[in-house]
Amino acid sequence: MVPSTNTRPLPINHPRVASPYLAKRAVPLINLQDCAKTLGEFSSQPKSRQGEKFRLLDLANDGSSMSCQMKIALSGFLILLAVVLVFVRVATVSTETGPQLLGPENWPVTVEETVRDLLPRISPLLKLRLMFMKKEDLISLHLGFGTWIRNRYGLWRGNNKLILSACGFQCHPEDASMKIIEAVWQAEHS
Repeated sequence: MVPSTNTRPLPINHPRVASPYLAKRAVPLINLQDCAKTLGEFSSQPKSRQGEKFRLLDLANDGSSMSCQMKIALSGFLILLAVVLVFVRVATVSTETGPQLLGPENWPVTVEETVRDLLPRISPLLKLRLMFMKKEDLISLHLGFGTWIRNRYGLWRGNNKLILSACGFQCHPEDASMKIIEAVWQAEHS
């Protein structure tokens, strides 16, 4: 068993030592079993209103118990941070598998062509969101997904044929992108 505050140099043949330089350095080790034992002893003491104040003072004065609390808190924080980072990575709408912007020679000119180009490019998470989203809630996709559509398919750069196909008349590019989003939603629901 490793002591909870080990500052001894590790032996040169220890598996965690990569070089003699590291073997000479003090490596503090975290042993959460000792922390759990210390905190377990603290929590198993009899509970009384008067004794509670003294136990809290004893815990605050005991360096090892305080460091155990810090170790547990830090471990919990790191786990929470890892979960948040994984969630952010998964939840990020990734809609790019090809070049960011299409040139005028590659612009689709109908909504149907645009939907055929979009469906394999949108992430499974966005597809799932579309499947469970009501048509009235599609406006929530206006900023992220809609901006990507407007940029990729040249709605701001003069793709008037696609705008005409989307709206039936010359409309604002943001209105045209919403019509395309509605068509993608319809394709996901059919």
